[in-house]
Amino acid sequence: MKRVVCLGLLMSPGLFAGCECGDTLNNLTAQGELDPAVYSFGVVRAGATCTATIKVKNVGQQDLAVNGATFVDDNSGGRFSVSNFPTETILSGGEGEVVIQYAPQQVSNGVQVATLSLNTNDPDNGGKVSGQISREAVSSAAGKLLPLCKVTLDSMADPGLC
Repeated sequence: MKRVVCLGLLMSPGLFAGCECGDTLNNLTAQGELDPAVYSFGVVRAGATCTATIKVKNVGQQDLAVNGATFVDDNSGGRFSVSNFPTETILSGGEGEVVIQYAPQQVSNGVQVATLSLNTNDPDNGGKVSGQISREAVSSAAGKLLPLCKVTLDSMADPGLC
């Protein structure tokens, strides 16, 4: 963690107005966070389209600009997509929403994972704010995929969301 050094405070008090000793450098810039940072669509049936909203929070002191959103490290064959992201600046302490979708035409067993990556003016991680998105297909005893589409958020299932 970077720390702000306030050595020049004694020599030029006006230079660091608004800077308190002990502030981290991150607190003085835009700083984006996804909420939740890890998200699972749960079990999804083929042909369904599941939609979820992820919050983008600005916990820094400067405005956060989101210039784009995409999925990277996607092992789903492109089944994850971003349908909307904040185009307005997110003020300090504010939040915006990223709407994501998972739409499998065919579902194969196993977990599919992708990283949701936002291009921002947050100086950390090269301007990237990211989180992990996943989904899981589960076969029934007969070997057929379950006809379910449920959303899991922080390990709490809510089948009414999808």
